Amino acid sequence: MATAKPEAAVAAAAASWLVFVIGSSRLAVELFRVIEIQEGRDVFPVPLVTPKILGVSYWRERALPVLNPAVFEQALGQTRPQAAGRPGLLAVLESGEECLGILFDRIERVVRTEEIELREEPNSAAPVGVLEPWGRYRDHALFRLNLERILEQVREG
Repeated sequence: MATAKPEAAVAAAAASWLVFVIGSSRLAVELFRVIEIQEGRDVFPVPLVTPKILGVSYWRERALPVLNPAVFEQALGQTRPQAAGRPGLLAVLESGEECLGILFDRIERVVRTEEIELREEPNSAAPVGVLEPWGRYRDHALFRLNLERILEQVREG
């Protein structure tokens, strides 16, 4: 039996996306960046860190920075109702050597790029943000996470 080349496996994974929900918004991240999804854990505040970080959660015996959901709210121009509480799931995402936790409400599903109705004309003049309008999925606007830009903003403070 032939074995798949690592490049083919990466290409197939890049064509798959985890679509998840925060509030009323649908967001997508490349499936190969998702290391683990677990029930939301305690997030401990850390003094003197950027407000973009909510705190840390302990994952695999190390402190995992957890992104403040306000980063997405600001990017989407939304405010989460206070009564809604904190999202109940934690995704551990990886970019290179860095990991970041993102809290979210629920998983929509894993989809292939072909299942997404992509925007016809991306606006290349728009500034690169933490979320990029990407298309539609099941009659909902879909935003793609720009994990590199998120991590860059966290490092910048």
